Amino acid sequence: MIPNVFPRKRRQLDDVPAALVVMFRLGVQPFLISWMRLDPAEEARSIKASLLIVWGRHDLQIAEADYQALVSARPDAETRWPRAQALG
Repeated sequence: MIPNVFPRKRRQLDDVPAALVVMFRLGVQPFLISWMRLDPAEEARSIKASLLIVWGRHDLQIAEADYQALVSARPDAETRWPRAQALG
């Protein structure tokens, strides 16, 4: 979804879709764009402390391939796959 909001040029947009304005308002866009330059696996590899990687099969933000990339980058990390619980 984020690549659709911020084009490849990684520039701020004035015409953010109404449904996304809360998350992608102009004041937040520079911060989000700066984070898109980072490679999470490379960042995980650079951490010298213990690392816990948590991922769930129904995770809406992190794909399983991204989780696996983090685990590959830090095979010594502790990992958790929490089971989804019904809300309500």
